[in-house]
Amino acid sequence: GTQTWELSFKITSPSGAVQTWSKTLNYASSLSSSEFITEAPTAAQGVQPLPNYGVVHFLGVAANSSTPSFSASNQIVLGDPNGQASVPSAPVGQADAFNTCYFPTYHISACPNPS
Repeated sequence: GTQTWELSFKITSPSGAVQTWSKTLNYASSLSSSEFITEAPTAAQGVQPLPNYGVVHFLGVAANSSTPSFSASNQIVLGDPNGQASVPSAPVGQADAFNTCYFPTYHISACPNPS
């Protein structure tokens, strides 16, 4: 059936500026999974280059009001057709906090854990 979903983000820039975004929508789902990802955008021409986002911090993530209990085996490295990569760190702590890091090539190193 169809459920009501709320997607919410709080973005803090390096300068300390805060932006929030929230959207409620109806969506039919099996409720079998959730994803927390930083990925390349798509357009009519297909997958676009991954923007250089530096490091994105996912802090206080939740699905259905519960922490997802990530493990290192849940990590997926995204490589776009333009040669860039988005790499997650290992999850940390009870809140399953993690980072994703931008790499301009597929020659990647580890993404640091959130501090």
